Amino acid sequence: MDSFIEINNLVKIYGKGKSEAALEGITVNFQKGVLNVIVGPSGSGKTTLLNCIGGLLRPSSGKININNWLISLAPIKELIDFRRKRVGFIFQDHNLIPGLTVEENIALPSFFSKSNSRSIKEKINQLLTQLEISALKNVDISNLSGGEKQRVGIAAALINNPELLIADEPTGQLDPKNTKILTEILHLQAKNGKCVLVATHDPRVAKEADTIFRLTRTEILQVTLDKAFTIE
Repeated sequence: MDSFIEINNLVKIYGKGKSEAALEGITVNFQKGVLNVIVGPSGSGKTTLLNCIGGLLRPSSGKININNWLISLAPIKELIDFRRKRVGFIFQDHNLIPGLTVEENIALPSFFSKSNSRSIKEKINQLLTQLEISALKNVDISNLSGGEKQRVGIAAALINNPELLIADEPTGQLDPKNTKILTEILHLQAKNGKCVLVATHDPRVAKEADTIFRLTRTEILQVTLDKAFTIE
């Protein structure tokens, strides 16, 4: 199977001068159609790697090729269009807007798509049901628990049917039941031909991976999920 994402010698340095690289010399490929899970200790660069792939950060050097498009050299306008229309982000801190309802927050990313309002409303209702938050549809985001906000963030990430789904510690505030719902959704997205990337410290998510990678600041290796496997 051809790789959807090809990364070659990726380096990301924050700041100037002699700052230590957050990532240094990372080379890896990710495929569509499988649940790709990235593990590693805190500070290993998982969030930095995902943000570079998703176009939120510019690499300091190296190449990121997504479906034969060199995102690492793309103009800003193309990056913005890419993030709006082709990527779904599930963030650790939700990135939701207080003062808007659950439905309004989920709908926001769809403003940049070409879908009509009726199909968007149908998709929102479908996601609300799937994530078991239909009763919260008209509730202000500010009045939700952390776990409820996370489920709203998941729905917002899926509303545009993105070809690339990026999830950074998506189960940090979810109980076992909702963690299971999320992993089922991630598997379904992969089964439907999406490229799904998940960074996690959660062994419940890691054990569901189709392909699992261990990241350090200077290296990423595909590993086997066996009895000896540990998250760190």
